[in-house]
Amino acid sequence: MGWFFWRRPRRGPGRSIRDLQAKADAFQEFAEDWHGTGLGALTGALTFTNDQYEEIACVHHQGDSTIWTGEYLGAQAFRYMVTQDAGARDEILRVAEYLHITLAITDTLGYVARWAGPNEPPWDCGMPDGHGWKILGTGEWDGYYWVDHTSRDQYSGWWMGLTLAYDALANDPSAEAVAMRQQIREDFTDVIDMLVLNSWHITDQNGQWTGNGAHWVAAIMRLSWISMANHVTEDEDMRTLLDRQYDLNLGLLSIDTFSGLNRYMEYFGNNLRHLAYLAMFRVWPDRERLEHLWEVWEATNRPWVKETHNPFLTPFTMPDACVSGIATRTKWIGSRTIF
Repeated sequence: MGWFFWRRPRRGPGRSIRDLQAKADAFQEFAEDWHGTGLGALTGALTFTNDQYEEIACVHHQGDSTIWTGEYLGAQAFRYMVTQDAGARDEILRVAEYLHITLAITDTLGYVARWAGPNEPPWDCGMPDGHGWKILGTGEWDGYYWVDHTSRDQYSGWWMGLTLAYDALANDPSAEAVAMRQQIREDFTDVIDMLVLNSWHITDQNGQWTGNGAHWVAAIMRLSWISMANHVTEDEDMRTLLDRQYDLNLGLLSIDTFSGLNRYMEYFGNNLRHLAYLAMFRVWPDRERLEHLWEVWEATNRPWVKETHNPFLTPFTMPDACVSGIATRTKWIGSRTIF
């Protein structure tokens, strides 16, 4: 029995490693065949029945699925915005629908599951009945289960992926794209409503603050999530909430962004900070506050990741190649579509 995390797909006949289209197609096919479920979640680790990787024996680590499923959706959205590839569009609709299911299956205002999928092998062997985080689906979700104790990092990927999916489908007049964009608006509103009602604590189906200890949404994530909700809903009340929360948290921005202790260790923390700032740099609605956010990020995060050459963090260095001056660089990073 072999363990397997994510591996590069084998090259098929006539497939060149330099052919980006072929690589994207191969990765997508592999993700759908081996790392997806009937509902659409991605999973991080599998065991196979043999070393030829012909049949899945068990799925593991469902608890971190939502953040990575959201980032996968964001990657497909970027791909579609650049290439207009039909396969990427189909994947956007499929995975965005799954991320809606993570909210619907909990039957709780604004509460997103860590993972949702079939309650049968190989999807349940890592989460047997009686596991403290396993919740059996009811009603239309009978035969499925979902993973509880959702943390703010799971929400971070959920927000990122759905916002980029919303933008990628902006010029798609089809009924399914229009319906999906409306669903995203409604889901974002539900999550913000849950957080406001519970003083910015992620609150579960039992009315308890959850998240395995990571339930309180602090300044940077809070502003990032509201900015995405404001961008998607274009609602005056959401903009008012964003303005009010910015003013209330102004003095905490540098503290909540500081990454001096996150240089090489605890990269998950820096990943979350970059997800939050990625959203704000893309969709923040006014220039003056965006410039200030840029200054905070450059002063309290950028210096400690500058030399790490991490492939996810590196795109944030691109503005440094522009004409110096905060306003010029901020305008550049705020107006572009993708990195």
